[in-house]
Amino acid sequence: MGTKSTNYDFSIKNINSLKAIHLSVIYTIDQDVLTRLLDQVQHIESLHLDGRFGYFCLDSLTNLKSLSLEGAIKSDFNFELFKSLSYQLENIMIKIINTDHRIFPKLFYGHNFPYLEDFSIRKCNIKVFKKELINYFPMLRRLFIMECEIEMIEADSFSNLKQLESFALIGNPIKFIENDTFSNLKYLQNVDLSNNKITKLDPEFIGLKNSVKIILDN
Repeated sequence: MGTKSTNYDFSIKNINSLKAIHLSVIYTIDQDVLTRLLDQVQHIESLHLDGRFGYFCLDSLTNLKSLSLEGAIKSDFNFELFKSLSYQLENIMIKIINTDHRIFPKLFYGHNFPYLEDFSIRKCNIKVFKKELINYFPMLRRLFIMECEIEMIEADSFSNLKQLESFALIGNPIKFIENDTFSNLKYLQNVDLSNNKITKLDPEFIGLKNSVKIILDN
């Protein structure tokens, strides 16, 4: 989807039956057009945005449960994007390419996500994984972090994720995991540490129970 015209109209036959929408936004859309568009789909439960989505305001999507974002953070990015959605979202997938590692935490700062169970991050430049990055998701069950240039995980990063069942940290230049990093995760069942630079790993040392399945491809 892309237009420079303010006369663009958005209509789909039987739009009320739609549950999910994928929007590829090539150009910035006029705010009036964008408002009319979102008003017509405010009942949807799943939304995927890619391209120039940073100025969107999604407050009208009161049934939204799953949100996927793919693009880059530009100067017009709306850091209040999650303000009205945080108490309803159950799934978030984010792929933000070529972004300064100091920007990513601003996406969620000051918001609480009490129902979020699935969180996926890809291509986000994070460097150091800290507790405050995921402290907003107390009910998280599945966490997937892929190709985010993470070099270090702080030891208490997962201390508040009491419900976490599956964790994947794939394709990062991590060489070492601190003592007891996963020791508080009593429900953890699967850990995928594939495609990192870890050369030695003691599951007991990092706090993993014998019952946890560990994947160490490459």
